[in-house]
Amino acid sequence: MKATGIFLSGFFAALVVVAVSALIWERKRIVKVHILTQPLIILSNQSDRALHTLPLGTPLYFDKGFPEGFSRYKVYVNVDRMPLALRDLPDRNEIDPLDARPFDNHAPDDAFQE
Repeated sequence: MKATGIFLSGFFAALVVVAVSALIWERKRIVKVHILTQPLIILSNQSDRALHTLPLGTPLYFDKGFPEGFSRYKVYVNVDRMPLALRDLPDRNEIDPLDARPFDNHAPDDAFQE
């Protein structure tokens, strides 16, 4: 019985050490950020395919790079005094990202043609 108690004490102590280490690791992780030096055109994925602008100076927080050649960034938005309806996301891969490209000499309508 004493051996079981010692084993359980050691197991829980190791569990606490691992949990604290994971928290410290997460807090020390370096977040990469890019501050826009020029606005970006954003194309919605809705049927109207409306164009919008992400303004100069917006911080883009690096999330993930993909082998296909594109990268995903996060933009944080403060919403003041306007509660938004939230739903559970059952699948973490259900993300529906927007496309963003820099302005160029082309008209905005052809900015997203491949």
